[in-house]
Amino acid sequence: MAKYRAVQTIFWNDSKVIEDMTPDDKLFYLYLLTNPSTKQIGIYQITRKQMSFELGFSIEVINTLMNRFENNLNLIKYDENTREICIKNWGKYNLNNGGKPVEDCIRKELKEIKNVDFIKIIYKKIENEKIKSIFNEFLKSKEDDDIIDNIDMNNSVNSYNNDEYMNDSVSNYDSNKHMNDKVSNYDSNKHMNDKVSDYDSNKYMNDNSYACCTNRNTKGVQKETEKEEEKHQQYIFNKNDAENILKISFDNISNSDVNSILNVLNEKGRGVEYLKEKISIVKEKRNVNNIIGYLINAILNDYKNVSRNSFKNFDENFCDYTNEYILEMNRKKYE
Repeated sequence: MAKYRAVQTIFWNDSKVIEDMTPDDKLFYLYLLTNPSTKQIGIYQITRKQMSFELGFSIEVINTLMNRFENNLNLIKYDENTREICIKNWGKYNLNNGGKPVEDCIRKELKEIKNVDFIKIIYKKIENEKIKSIFNEFLKSKEDDDIIDNIDMNNSVNSYNNDEYMNDSVSNYDSNKHMNDKVSNYDSNKHMNDKVSDYDSNKYMNDNSYACCTNRNTKGVQKETEKEEEKHQQYIFNKNDAENILKISFDNISNSDVNSILNVLNEKGRGVEYLKEKISIVKEKRNVNNIIGYLINAILNDYKNVSRNSFKNFDENFCDYTNEYILEMNRKKYE
């Protein structure tokens, strides 16, 4: 069976796509729907490095997009342990047509999934009754396996408890015999116990000294905690300032774009002044199709604001300067 993925044309009319997604978001979503790792059931394994290589984005940008799609747009779920991704609306738009080849493929792929909770997410959105029954049958079989595992575990616990009871009986006999031996030897060991008492007294003094040192260390940890709390409060203050600066600098900027920029700024560990510097670079840049995307790259890659006579950044192309602009620079040079 040929491997291809269909994307419905209503994708471009979806309100979430039109109002909430940037051009980078749209490219990333189409990539998640059609990349070579996708499966028939909408759950597949993929790493962030693989996404970065195939899209040409940096790891930082991939991390930002993954966080945005999972926590802001609520379109995917990602398991860091199994490296599996789940496209939440896949069952609604991509599991409408059945047939034996498709159904056999679905049964095979379901057995390969490690995170069963992802299968439940896809199952809720499926409208095709035949395909939905295949998912339901698989989920029930997993529940039966869990019941059998629980029975086996209970049998193991009961067997362990019986063995432990026998061991306890033997231990009690040994303990009683040991107590009788201790009583008979009490007089001979009395002198040794006196020496042990002297040792305990010295140990008590040492424990007090150790406790004092421990208290001093505890105070040091408390001071570090207070510094971290003060740093957190400062970040909250800077975050509010940065949000106000973004809304003043860019008309009609969406809240989701503001959150994406603030997340990148936080990852870089930079403040308001750093943000102002990168905004000034973006405003001086001409012919930018995606201002928000360019600002995020400026923050991540630390773009510098240099003279107009040289390229502002290493990755900037000479074609960004028009013929008229070059002629104007030459005319001013010889005036």
